[in-house]
Amino acid sequence: MGWWSDWRATQERRRRATFFAGRCADVPPVEWLAWLEELCGDAGRARQELELAMRAIGLIVAERDALDDRTVSEVARAMAPVLAREVAEMPERAAAWGTRWRAYGEAMNRRGVSEPALYRLGRVLLAAVGVEAPDDAQVRRAATAVGDMRERLNASLRRAFGEAKLPEDVRPSALQWR
Repeated sequence: MGWWSDWRATQERRRRATFFAGRCADVPPVEWLAWLEELCGDAGRARQELELAMRAIGLIVAERDALDDRTVSEVARAMAPVLAREVAEMPERAAAWGTRWRAYGEAMNRRGVSEPALYRLGRVLLAAVGVEAPDDAQVRRAATAVGDMRERLNASLRRAFGEAKLPEDVRPSALQWR
């Protein structure tokens, strides 16, 4: 591939990453905001935590579900200006973002526990708004919200970067990677 083709391919990947990063920065649905505001009693905090959750879940989706290993770094690069602008407007958001990103990543990667990953991610969301000892209904509702986020973002990732397609008679484990 020549330098022109390389450059065009890079620009196309950046365009796709920017599209997906934009979906990670979408305004959370009103029903999620209302539910979380009811739990924490603060509309601003509910909105911030849902926005941080969408960005973190978006990076997790890009890391785990993308067709190419470069996708997550390209998405993170595309998200950087949005995060920088938010931090410039609200400096306390920088620490919150780092803390939440680590918490969501740790919850997703925790092994040896019987609780499903969506429940663990839901618990992170609830803890972020101050619900330290949630009841089962709250955890289920949070898991539903996080699961909906993941589904929406996964659909956006597929729209941006494409979907893996294999012949019906070939198992993914049978592919030869070079």
